[in-house]
Amino acid sequence: MKYFKKIFAVLLTLTMILSFASCKDEPSQSGSEIENAPTVAPVQVSDPDRGEDKIKIAASERDYAFRKLSIDRSYAYEITAKDVDSAKAADMLLKNQVSIASLNVDDAAKVASQADVRILAVTSEIRLSLITKGEEIRKIESLGGKTVYCGGKDTFVQAVTEKIFSDKGVGADLVFLSDSEVAAKIKNGEAGLFILQEPESIYAISQNADYSRAFEISGYWEEEFSPVSRCVVARADFVTANPELVKEFMTHIETCTNSLSTEMGAMSNATAFAEEGFFPASELTLNAINSTKHAYYEKEALKEIVSANFALAGSEAASVSDAVYYMG
Repeated sequence: MKYFKKIFAVLLTLTMILSFASCKDEPSQSGSEIENAPTVAPVQVSDPDRGEDKIKIAASERDYAFRKLSIDRSYAYEITAKDVDSAKAADMLLKNQVSIASLNVDDAAKVASQADVRILAVTSEIRLSLITKGEEIRKIESLGGKTVYCGGKDTFVQAVTEKIFSDKGVGADLVFLSDSEVAAKIKNGEAGLFILQEPESIYAISQNADYSRAFEISGYWEEEFSPVSRCVVARADFVTANPELVKEFMTHIETCTNSLSTEMGAMSNATAFAEEGFFPASELTLNAINSTKHAYYEKEALKEIVSANFALAGSEAASVSDAVYYMG
């Protein structure tokens, strides 16, 4: 472990010497997975502080693209993340407390049904992992007849999990709880089989060494479209009044999303996040960043993937108008 930390520290030092973690605009990779995205070469930001004119954004604490944005572009964006989950961010958007919010599929549909908004982009896809306690399980079929505690109760994550098990014909007893309830069971060593969305599983198993990730449950997903984790949603009046700022923001968030998918980018960002006090340790955060399925979609690709997700999510989501998708 000491040897690993020394190597890790050397690599991080070299990374910080070569470049400071700051977003740099890069060509669009809309509608495609970005695992092979080029390494982002950050630049020193010299833009003036916008003061009261900063764009107000709500995003969860573990929404890494927005965490990076808050470091690299603090002159332009005021991002509220502490104690913010998707539901809280949705509420802030509905109350006009922010202009942009990062939401899960369920909350994006909820907001779209209650207010005039535009879905600007997708920044990540759902990745589900099986967590085990001293039991070697290598395939989903081995879960037949077993009790598995799953996160994402009453959300799109539950719909995705149920569909995977149904499509594979695996008759497991799936017990759905909130992510925090699952994390608490893992911390206390209760039960042996869990399914959690990433990066939550990374933080959960860090609390109890008896648990480990077995394999990716979402690897059994058979649909042509990917299940979406995060949508970027903006108030329509803000989008209409500030087309250039919206265009600039989308370039920034795309670049930040892409930077998280490279080996060097993940390492550099993990260090920066830990130094800013966002997360407890850079090694833990690096694992969490790498476990998250970063992916950027906008325009036609955005409409295609989100509408497919909405159709699976249920009636409220399926009724969302095509006008909600931003094509600017």
